Amino acid sequence: MGAYQRVKVNWNSSGQIANRMQIFSVKDLEPVEAFNALKKLRQESIGREELESDQVLVRAAKTSGGRLAHLNRLARSRDINHTVQNLKNNEKSWLLSNFGLIPDCDDDVEEEAKWASCTWLLLQEFVRRRVEMEKRLDLESSESGGPANVDHIPVPSIPYFECRRIMTRGDFLARLDQMNIISIDVHYQVRLDSMLTLEAAREVVSEPEFEPMLKGVLTRVDELESLGRTRELTFKDVKPGDRIKVVIDKTGRIDK
Repeated sequence: MGAYQRVKVNWNSSGQIANRMQIFSVKDLEPVEAFNALKKLRQESIGREELESDQVLVRAAKTSGGRLAHLNRLARSRDINHTVQNLKNNEKSWLLSNFGLIPDCDDDVEEEAKWASCTWLLLQEFVRRRVEMEKRLDLESSESGGPANVDHIPVPSIPYFECRRIMTRGDFLARLDQMNIISIDVHYQVRLDSMLTLEAAREVVSEPEFEPMLKGVLTRVDELESLGRTRELTFKDVKPGDRIKVVIDKTGRIDK
């Protein structure tokens, strides 16, 4: 396997390009393909005698989500279990570093609070849909009497227009796309860029303090927006018993 490099295409112009040429979407490997590829590469790297068990390789392949760059790194690692944990920790740290929630933020970081809260609203929806897909598969498997294969559940997708409603800020989608958090195909379907991103977001969303923190940040953003629309009038040298008359004239007329 050669060096892997992901090239981000501007989604806004891809629709126009698609009218003049045929576009192929390069997707990650399926779970079985990812396992077979990792096993073959791992065997070439360390030899058949030191090859880990299939259970360890399946777990590593699942963590990679079929992403070639992750598979290549896992295949060449000295300790595959340590590398798997590093991939998870690094992805989670990267998410929190770029748009971690800040409770009780100051008004000078209002835009950053909007960006973080809107992003986590979308990530939370992706996680919720993934959990529903797993529950649905478990129910179908229990009714049929067969085992559930969660690994074969595809990464959930959300139509572009629904993502705009969820985030309430459509301009943030382009920013997430440029950061490789999400990917948008020519059919206007939005997915998380990798299974690793989904698992990292799921771990954050599952924390007990996440939901109260998200609601607190959303409330704080509303307060800051309301404060920005509020004007205060201060009167000096007012004695007890004095009256002040305020007249609001929206005509723009100036009385001389």
